[in-house]
Amino acid sequence: MTRMIWVTLACMVGSLLPVAASAQATPEASPVASAAGWHVTEQVDLEVDGQPVALSPDGRWIAGTGPEGVGVCVWDVASLTPTCVGDDLRPDPFSMIWAPDSSAIAFTDGFFTEMEPNALWLYSVDATALTELAGNVADSPEPVIHRAPAWTPDSQSIVFMAPINDGLIATVWMVDRSGGPLEQIPVPAVNLQGPLIPTADGHLLFTIGGSAYAGIWQIGLDGDGFGQVVSGADLDLPVPIQIATLSTDGRYLTLWSIGQFLEDDTIAWYVLDLETDDYVPIAASDRALVVAGPVLFSDDGLDAVVVAHDEAAGASYLHAMSLQTGEAIPIDGGEFQLGGSYWFLSRGAGGQLLIAAEGGGVLVTLEPATGARLPLEASS
Repeated sequence: MTRMIWVTLACMVGSLLPVAASAQATPEASPVASAAGWHVTEQVDLEVDGQPVALSPDGRWIAGTGPEGVGVCVWDVASLTPTCVGDDLRPDPFSMIWAPDSSAIAFTDGFFTEMEPNALWLYSVDATALTELAGNVADSPEPVIHRAPAWTPDSQSIVFMAPINDGLIATVWMVDRSGGPLEQIPVPAVNLQGPLIPTADGHLLFTIGGSAYAGIWQIGLDGDGFGQVVSGADLDLPVPIQIATLSTDGRYLTLWSIGQFLEDDTIAWYVLDLETDDYVPIAASDRALVVAGPVLFSDDGLDAVVVAHDEAAGASYLHAMSLQTGEAIPIDGGEFQLGGSYWFLSRGAGGQLLIAAEGGGVLVTLEPATGARLPLEASS
């Protein structure tokens, strides 16, 4: 199953360079109704010594950081037995990402807001060992700062960003999971925004912020095919925008707006149809709830699940989301309570979802009734 992780501002690289744009209005609220047929069959509060971050695509493992944020830990989902390594390493939890085949985790050390030299690492589940794939060698032509790692669909290579000039621009690199030389992907020196999203057809999606180049772009992993997918002017959203998740079929892309975040302390989420360039705001049917993101797609790109948060009550709710309308409808049994100032969300096999926040996490199993499918039509 598709594994996605998101955390507020975790993958932002580069400065915020606003340009004129207008936000679309949020659609009017529909009467609140539960998503027909969908329900949570199991909910397990994770009581582990460390910070859970990411559920493996096969649903067998949970990756995270050890006590006090030191070391890498992988918990067996069935028993929550941990395997921890790297006692002298402080991983960036926001960078942790599973290989599509669930065999390894890629991550960087340090913290994403610090423009300090760091390294790119791989943890192998079978070997239970760490490998440094790219380091911070002084006087090297290779990058010394590594950010936003992402796996290629075949689980054989990792792409990442290397901020330069105090993070105003970034270069893009690729390295084999077994190590070896780094290969630079020739993205022009622009205000590149993460995350990087490799696609099934061998391309890399990313956003460029500010200037006439603002919008969503792509380039082939082989360095060919650099071009704009959607211009910032066509999107007409508060900018800079960020991409978040891509459906497995490559049709739907979720976006969030930093511009809205800076204005009223909330993030505006959207779903974009790449075949038509049409997009709609994502909003909970109860407009008092704030969409926390991201949209988690199923393998066929038809199912979409999102979390909405009631800040006053400190409660959060799983929602099923229509890809056509952006309407998010509550799922029966999908209420949970997690505190903290940041979130991690990921999806594994068999309807499993990991919803983790600062200091804790919940593992839920989501199941449809026979014949129930998303996208749902908005309730009426």
